[in-house]
Amino acid sequence: MKCVGCGNEINADSKFCKYCGTSVQQSIEAANSKKTWNKCPVCGAKVKPGNTFCTTCGTLLNEGQSAEHERKIERTKKKKKGSKFVKIFLAFTLLAAAALIAVVVLYFTGNNNDNRNRNTDGIENESTEDELSLSEIPEETVDITESEDTEDSSGQNQSDLIDVEENVELIREQYNNIVSSISSGAYTVIYPDTGIAAYYDGSDLKAIIAAKGSGNSEYSRSFYYDGDKLIFAYYEGSDSHRFYFMNDQLIRWRYSTDTSDSQNAVNYDLESTSQYLSWESSVYQDAVDLKNDWESALANGSSAREYILEGSDSRYISESELDALTKEEVKLARNEIYARNGRKFDDEQIRNYFSQFDWYQPTIDPDDFQESMLNKYEIANRDLIVQYEKDHGYR
Repeated sequence: MKCVGCGNEINADSKFCKYCGTSVQQSIEAANSKKTWNKCPVCGAKVKPGNTFCTTCGTLLNEGQSAEHERKIERTKKKKKGSKFVKIFLAFTLLAAAALIAVVVLYFTGNNNDNRNRNTDGIENESTEDELSLSEIPEETVDITESEDTEDSSGQNQSDLIDVEENVELIREQYNNIVSSISSGAYTVIYPDTGIAAYYDGSDLKAIIAAKGSGNSEYSRSFYYDGDKLIFAYYEGSDSHRFYFMNDQLIRWRYSTDTSDSQNAVNYDLESTSQYLSWESSVYQDAVDLKNDWESALANGSSAREYILEGSDSRYISESELDALTKEEVKLARNEIYARNGRKFDDEQIRNYFSQFDWYQPTIDPDDFQESMLNKYEIANRDLIVQYEKDHGYR
């Protein structure tokens, strides 16, 4: 045995090395410790107990230890794979939640924008025949509309109960039929008051046209009826209003700040604002009052006044008198000058209108009528009316 202090051979029975005095017990313990080290079968290097590979050449030292090592590696891989799957799942869940939140936000935002219905809405132009024209409702084009919905006492949205667009289309169809019948002379017309013309089919009122200023209104007004029900009204001044009614309820108020620019009109549907309800009440009441005037005129037997402009053959009329008339009354006033002189009319409505008066004696064909048959008052009044019609876009 060699001394751990000097390396000389010493006797294991001795207590100290005779060469350097190192304790022999230390050398014995050192020798026993070296015996527990492994030896690499390839390079012969000493390897600490528990090492799987030789630290000198990398040789696998123990197959059992190797198998255990492989199992540890496999378990580590599985843990890493499971952790990766969890991370992917969590990422996918977060993305799905974010997408769902975005859809919900867009849905409610879209509903708010859709409720301000930027919808297509319009009224067809009415007849513009030279001998007789009607109060026109300008044609409208596709525009962005705005509408708001309200809820009834049960919490159910009224727009869910009433299909506004569908009913507006039906109203416009009824309106067009009425206008067509007025143009063709299918209705009887009476004038309950100055500047007001009422059209009816013998039993039911179909339309009432009121000139601006009649009833102290700043608007020219038109009302259209289906039986006893108001279905549509049009107010025109510096701005314009279209009102669609169903069962005495205003379902759409279409408003334009500029009468000549209906493309930028805005729709308000089934609202509960004070302004909306105020228009609903006032327009409905106007329609009822004018209808009552028409009924009173019928009951009193005044189917129509004798002349639109009394004495237009013997005095000079003023422009202010024309301001109080509707558009069609102005036309009739012009033709009245010719009717007094017995001129016949090709237009059926004009002919039917004057035929109800005893003073009208149609004896002269239109081609045979001479302007020289008119006196100086009639010529001056005719020219004033023609110029008035041009200035107001009636012809």
